[in-house]
Amino acid sequence: MYRKCVLLLLVVVVVAPLLLKGGVLATPTKSFNKANGLCPSTLDIAPCQCIEQADGKLDMDCSEVTNTEQLQTAFQATFPFTAFNSFTLTPTIPSPNLIVLPHGVFGDISFQYIYISGTDLEIVEEEAFTASKTTLVSLSITQNRVQSFPFETLPIYTGLHILDLTENMLPYLPDIVSSPLRYLTLTGNIGLSFDTDTFPGANNIIEINLNHMQISSLQSNLFSQLNYIEHIDLSRNHLSGQLQSGFMVVPIDSLKVLDLNDNQITDIADGAISGVDRSVLINLQNNAITRLPEDQWVHLIDQITRINSIDLRGNPLACGCDVLWLVRSEDKMAKIHENTTCADKTMYLHDVPLEVLVNIC
Repeated sequence: MYRKCVLLLLVVVVVAPLLLKGGVLATPTKSFNKANGLCPSTLDIAPCQCIEQADGKLDMDCSEVTNTEQLQTAFQATFPFTAFNSFTLTPTIPSPNLIVLPHGVFGDISFQYIYISGTDLEIVEEEAFTASKTTLVSLSITQNRVQSFPFETLPIYTGLHILDLTENMLPYLPDIVSSPLRYLTLTGNIGLSFDTDTFPGANNIIEINLNHMQISSLQSNLFSQLNYIEHIDLSRNHLSGQLQSGFMVVPIDSLKVLDLNDNQITDIADGAISGVDRSVLINLQNNAITRLPEDQWVHLIDQITRINSIDLRGNPLACGCDVLWLVRSEDKMAKIHENTTCADKTMYLHDVPLEVLVNIC
């Protein structure tokens, strides 16, 4: 009897754990790699990599993927956890076989941050990111060849604050409808067109970057329904001639930075820029402005309290009778950047002698 008990005990102690590990009592998950903690098996998701951070957050890097099929296969693996922090696709050399981001490519895996850059990607299909519709905070698809992007799906992304589509090949920007959107960047999409109905559905935007796009003109009141806009960048475009009244109108005095540098602007009409914060910075460097007549500039300058707030460096200013009203007022002159020079670049506007202008004007 004693021997039978000892034998039974040995079975329980030695054999049972083996069954639990690899026998009929175990229920292993094929894609769960214990060595990787929360990540799926390295082999199942290759050439993608799952990275577990010290705080338990999971990141997925698929920069080594060379075609759409590899990307789809990686996300068909069994994932112990489906809520990821970020997805990265930034290849060293772009692959010509990865030009479409198809519907459901990520399966049921969700992300908060998506970074795709330096690929030959041309088409982002409508349901490419829908698994992340309640989690996505930032979507950055930059320096690719994207010509088709599902702007119509933006309303389903309930937490999307940042949309960065820098340096793609988008031809047209339809109506943007996204209440949570705060930052929109379309820099470098040469020739992209849009109209006055583009932004009313995204009136919580704080910052818009539309620089380096060869924009030659803007419709009046384009930004007039952006209730909280603080920064608009229109630098390095083809804006030319006089900025007409209503060119830059925002609904309340919220605008803190307006970049218009590196265009071919020659003048601004009275009322061209309104809705600025008292401490606004207006960058008009490297344009073609020659004169600062009082009737066109005084109302804008009087709205501002910050010194050096209007930057006119790099403009061929004549510094003649048209600036007498400025030179006479130390307060108004302080609003013009202190390093603004006259056309010959040998004299600063702030150094133009009042007595000389009084005598000749």
